[in-house]
Amino acid sequence: MPKTLSTAFKVTLLSFSLPLLFTGNAWAKTCTKKEIETHISNKNRPAIVDCGAGAVPDLLKALNKGGTTSEFAGEALEYIDTDGKTIVPELIEAFKSGTQNVRRSAAWALVTQAK
Repeated sequence: MPKTLSTAFKVTLLSFSLPLLFTGNAWAKTCTKKEIETHISNKNRPAIVDCGAGAVPDLLKALNKGGTTSEFAGEALEYIDTDGKTIVPELIEAFKSGTQNVRRSAAWALVTQAK
């Protein structure tokens, strides 16, 4: 005869799963190309970080623009979780061929990606 779960155990399981209902899909957030471009031009770091790895190609392009956009892109790359396999070679190229601001931003992003 199979045992049924006790009411207390069911309530406990439910209490652990309730927070998942209210988190929504923020963990799976993706952004359109237009949203990413807007976040970069507005230098909105929390928004660009929320876009996740999908923003990396545009951030790498922004890194090569120089000026404050380059600095923003380098700093934003610090907060986006990547595997490093694709981003590190791109950062090295930006470091080799860029202006002083681009090299500084690429170096900062390289240091943070090495963690």
